[in-house]
Amino acid sequence: MKKQFKLSKESLKKIQLIHDKENSIGNPMELQDLIDKVIELGIEKYLETNHIVNQKRKNEFKVIQKETFVENKVIVEGFNPKIDKLAGKKMIFDIIRDKYVKLTKEEEVRQRFIHFLIHQCKYPQALIMTEIAFIKDKEQKKADILIYGRNIRNFMLVECKSSEYWRLEQKFFDQAKEYNEVLKAKYFVVTNGFSYAVRTFDEKLQQYVVVKNMPEFE
Repeated sequence: MKKQFKLSKESLKKIQLIHDKENSIGNPMELQDLIDKVIELGIEKYLETNHIVNQKRKNEFKVIQKETFVENKVIVEGFNPKIDKLAGKKMIFDIIRDKYVKLTKEEEVRQRFIHFLIHQCKYPQALIMTEIAFIKDKEQKKADILIYGRNIRNFMLVECKSSEYWRLEQKFFDQAKEYNEVLKAKYFVVTNGFSYAVRTFDEKLQQYVVVKNMPEFE
């Protein structure tokens, strides 16, 4: 699978040096395998797994991590969702569908992120949709959040994951990317309610790349 992350020439040079050092100390691996490991495990887990204690090398890896895993905080002020109990089940009010839905950890994340989109990012509520059904590989799927654009059909796809996932894992981005192959939103986002990361497709590079901040609505 082609990697979805763009690394600068400087970081590629640094990872090449680290790759050479790994091979010189008897830990042979392909360069791409090293990049894959850093992306898959995250820097701290990789360092722990491979017993890399040299501070200089640790800092070099952190530069790479900063470019590949750009996560931002979800700033939510005044988030006070309506929660009720109906037929013995806890329910939360979805302001987009204008009704109570079953309270799950993912649903709470969705409502939290919707609040963030409207009040912090100033995205228009009228163009935010939830539970949008579509067909992928002959199976019905649902987009957690889909934001329509003023000038483009689909502006942003948001994949919500439980807050139990303290780290936004690569498999979540893979799922969002697969959904976006159908929905063709300009941006897709993965969030656990407390942090989020944005990607967009770079036509020139022909791959998904990191977007460092939440894009302005258009």
